[in-house]
Amino acid sequence: MIASLRAAARVCLLLVFCSCDPGFELSGRVTDVGGTPISGARVRLGDRRYPWLQAVSDERGFFGDGSIGAHGDDFPLEIEATGFDPMSTRVGDHCFRRLWLVAGGCVDVRLEASLSASKRYGAAP
Repeated sequence: MIASLRAAARVCLLLVFCSCDPGFELSGRVTDVGGTPISGARVRLGDRRYPWLQAVSDERGFFGDGSIGAHGDDFPLEIEATGFDPMSTRVGDHCFRRLWLVAGGCVDVRLEASLSASKRYGAAP
């Protein structure tokens, strides 16, 4: 009987841990190098071929999105906006909070990105 109670307790504990959504958050702001907000910038967790989630900046340059999961430090972040050179970085460079149950699992990424005007769109040299 004690063994079956222990087994039931383990199952309950496992269900509690498995049902906990760490509440992955991706948030921040995109500006040009002069500090002017960029509206409509696409901030992608993952890459073009395998995007995990994507957020779009508002008129003040702010973006935010949430999803399920924790991501390792090497997971890619890409930022793109029309008229600007794209930017690539990694989750580990912008991790604000980690999930202690997952080694290296970042659950809160806060990104401040400054994009340079693209020369192919007529920016001054």
